[in-house]
Amino acid sequence: MLRKLSDIIKFQMKATDGLVGHCKDILFDDDSWGIRYLDVNTGGWLSGRRVLLSPINLEPPNWLHKTIPTPLTRDQIENSPGLATDIPVSRQWEASFYDYYNSPHFTTSGGYLWGYTHHNPHDYQKEAIDELFRQKGFDSHLRSINELKGYKIKSIDDEFGSIRDFLFDDDVWVIKYVVAETVKWIPSKHILIPPEAIETFNWSEELVEVDLRKELIKEAPEFESVEFVDPFYETQVHNFFNQTSSSHNQGSLFS
Repeated sequence: MLRKLSDIIKFQMKATDGLVGHCKDILFDDDSWGIRYLDVNTGGWLSGRRVLLSPINLEPPNWLHKTIPTPLTRDQIENSPGLATDIPVSRQWEASFYDYYNSPHFTTSGGYLWGYTHHNPHDYQKEAIDELFRQKGFDSHLRSINELKGYKIKSIDDEFGSIRDFLFDDDVWVIKYVVAETVKWIPSKHILIPPEAIETFNWSEELVEVDLRKELIKEAPEFESVEFVDPFYETQVHNFFNQTSSSHNQGSLFS
């Protein structure tokens, strides 16, 4: 089921023997759009130490009680590799993290950990940043939703709005849509943009570029904030971007 990603911020993390803290941020891979970690604020416990929990070690969110259960104990989490640096984290840290929990390492080769595939856009700036991060041992694709909210969005021919939220599938922990507000157009509205349309991230300018024309975006179905997304509405959005992008000579977004 599709849910707003921002809704699980502040959800309490529930270990088998007690509460661990609350979700402070969510980190995802900007190639696959799979959610990699929940950044948990432990509060007074562990003296506010930052703990990252992988979806591998999470059970489905309890939307009624606003908790996210984990089969781990507090002791297991307390002894997990600490996160001493800001995002992006290093691949070396990730290796120690997955080895500690005896879990498979995240990979984007030959399909994705959460069963999702996505095209891989490249440009010179992105490759240059990736190379710099590789030299320093960082994971250049790990991104924070708190960082991206508010980023400007630019179509092929015009800057039109900003990122307001994300929709994710809570069964497989994958981001399925970006929620954008068309603040430059009157009347403004919220629309859903599929990750397949994301062309580049410009981190220095806090800008996301999409491979869509503004005429198509203006015609997109309006998204109304709801607790969960009706599958019929998602089908409408899916069909719109497939059919309308083809009619604008932009090809099909979805395979």
